[in-house]
Amino acid sequence: MKFVTGMEIRHRFTKTVNEGDHSLFCSLTWNPQPLHINVEKARESGFSGVLVNGMYTLSLTLGVSVYDLTMEGLIGNLSIDDVHYHAPVEIGDTLSFMTRILHVRSSRSRPDREIVTFQHFCFRKRDELVLDCHRTTLMQSESGQLEEEAGSKPEAVTLPVL
Repeated sequence: MKFVTGMEIRHRFTKTVNEGDHSLFCSLTWNPQPLHINVEKARESGFSGVLVNGMYTLSLTLGVSVYDLTMEGLIGNLSIDDVHYHAPVEIGDTLSFMTRILHVRSSRSRPDREIVTFQHFCFRKRDELVLDCHRTTLMQSESGQLEEEAGSKPEAVTLPVL
């Protein structure tokens, strides 16, 4: 994909957060925060139920973007910055995602690479912002991919007409 500063991509996938996914995430990350796993403690804090772990929301936001942005051409993530949580996510919320291209530049040391900075957004109920963050990546440039691909293809062969 050719990235252009200012481009916005509404990601095709949505996700309804369920208790099983959230419990597994908390278990895998060893996060025993009562607000995430104890309904009574969450209610004592003024919430209607457990709050979804913010790192789950961040991971899901980044993961969903892979299909549309970095499945092809990603060399590596350079940073994840400016993570802001705007509203809590609860079990049963359906999340949707969007990304804006903030900056694209050629790598100074590798002309076949680009530094691309994305701003990712996560919404619940389609329009309530719950999270945004910046992610900077090192990507194979579109022209670099074409040159490499062209160099690795076999020579053309003329087939007989049948």
